[in-house]
Amino acid sequence: MIPVSPETNLNSGDSRRTGRPRTVRVKKTTESTAKTGTGKPRSGPLKSSPSVGPTPLAEEEKPAGIPADLLTDQESKPPRTRKKKIVPLAPSGRALAELVFKAAAEHKVHAPVLLDLSGLSSVADWFFITSAQNPRQIKTIADKIIQRSLEAGVKLLGQEGLVSGDIHWALVDLGEVVAHIFNDETRAYYDLEGLWADAPRL
Repeated sequence: MIPVSPETNLNSGDSRRTGRPRTVRVKKTTESTAKTGTGKPRSGPLKSSPSVGPTPLAEEEKPAGIPADLLTDQESKPPRTRKKKIVPLAPSGRALAELVFKAAAEHKVHAPVLLDLSGLSSVADWFFITSAQNPRQIKTIADKIIQRSLEAGVKLLGQEGLVSGDIHWALVDLGEVVAHIFNDETRAYYDLEGLWADAPRL
């Protein structure tokens, strides 16, 4: 209770005298009586809210079961590049003519010859001419020439005389080189060596 001067009338707001002193009740507000958001008094001192700061970033997770040093080595290695396979060029010209000659020589041939027709013929640059004793040998020599040429990457343009049973002349066309495999009678009849007598021989 706080005593009030008798000269002051608190109810009327002026300074007229009253017959007796008045008293006024004053409420004291403390931390313990401060109301919360629900209307109930807060029990205890006010708590300061914790400061909100940036959350530290979590470290990058590593796959389970793999050592960290191994992962580091793999990450540091450059990506693998597949090496291109180098395909050798197919023989041509004289190299192809020599390949045909060697392929035919793997079997029994008679009087093999190479004619250099470069600048003399529009058909081919080289003729390979040889003879065999029978149709079976003619076919065997022709097949061997085709086999070795394809293995070297040479394209086969055509073949003739290998279908019939009585083979007397087989022709293998490899573009720059044309191989002729005769029996003795057919070779003498067509006489390609005499027809191209001016061509150099190897």
